[in-house]
Amino acid sequence: MDGPTEQMRTVAQVGAYALTLPGGYLTYPFDSTTAAYKVVGKIFVLASDAGTTVSLKCDPYWGRTLRHEHPSITPGYHLNKQHWITVDLALGFTATGPSALSDDLVADLVDQSHTLVVAGLSRRARAGLGARPDAGSTPGPTG
Repeated sequence: MDGPTEQMRTVAQVGAYALTLPGGYLTYPFDSTTAAYKVVGKIFVLASDAGTTVSLKCDPYWGRTLRHEHPSITPGYHLNKQHWITVDLALGFTATGPSALSDDLVADLVDQSHTLVVAGLSRRARAGLGARPDAGSTPGPTG
């Protein structure tokens, strides 16, 4: 990832970034305030329009590491706790020191969530997004 061109400090900013990823689109399948950013019908970002948190699919190992390093990152709220994380943007960007979130980290988390979801799609669906049909390696921590 080259890094976001904008800040990633609000749900709206994260959502706008999610829409720039291949095949990304916005739906409201649960209610009028819970945004689900999807690719080929699969959610990769879940967020409340009125809140400060986003939930993202995450590699289990990386998720454990992130939860240990950042108090603002917790197991996925009402989601599979092993494969999803919830990021409190308000808490994370007001933190100081090594536990603070950065725009690049949040963008990377969105990218990784998208990558994990795309990797689980059929070969045909991946090809339709321009992904290599054999793409599917599990992403891990990045700098």
